[in-house]
Amino acid sequence: MILNWFSPIPEEKSEIARFTGQIAPYFTGKAELVFWTNQASWAAEMEQFGEVRSYQPKSVPWKEINSADLSVYNIGNDPRFHASIWAVCQQHPGLTILHDFRLQHLFGGMVFKGELEAPVYLSAMREEYGRQGYLDGIGFLEQKVSAEDMSQQYPLTSLAANGALALLVHTREAFEWARENAFSSVEFAALPYTFPPRPGESEAFGVGGLQPLRLIMFGHIGPNRRVSQVLAALRELVKRISFTLDIF
Repeated sequence: MILNWFSPIPEEKSEIARFTGQIAPYFTGKAELVFWTNQASWAAEMEQFGEVRSYQPKSVPWKEINSADLSVYNIGNDPRFHASIWAVCQQHPGLTILHDFRLQHLFGGMVFKGELEAPVYLSAMREEYGRQGYLDGIGFLEQKVSAEDMSQQYPLTSLAANGALALLVHTREAFEWARENAFSSVEFAALPYTFPPRPGESEAFGVGGLQPLRLIMFGHIGPNRRVSQVLAALRELVKRISFTLDIF
């Protein structure tokens, strides 16, 4: 089986690139991977796990792409890494992996960068959320409504998922949304990052003299990470809870 794998790849500074780098070895002996990227460079070790091919959304080598058995599209909310992937998946359906459920930052960013026409974005807002969604979409494009507020109220997931042959999601929220919207082929795969306490550690943290609670923020630190709001909230807790905060 030959799989087209559309994703940022190492050494791109993206958590989804890291995900691709980690999962690639597990396809050895099971499938032949072709990594499609519009990056100028990449980590040489990726070529151990599959051929790396370049593309641009306005000049896609369809003959080569159509020769594979399936295309896999990794979709996240950063337009720098996922705008071109989305553009291809709209023309050539495959398996779409939704790494993020709320995708306003992706599509709003594409509009502001001229990679998605505003009428297309507003039409999707009207179709999915009615007149109020359409009006708020206009307010967002006029920079009267923040991307964070839009993301919470209007995730716009359907613009990434519609037309996909199948969906793979990482959260229960996304899985329930897909079922409610009658996606017949959807799989839920939780990210395996939950670990039990190490031997001798208490499960209680940060209170009553126990060890500090360790908080971590990671991934691309864009507006959606809301670092300033997190710091403001933690400032109110500093005298009540012992904690450390690491930002990666």
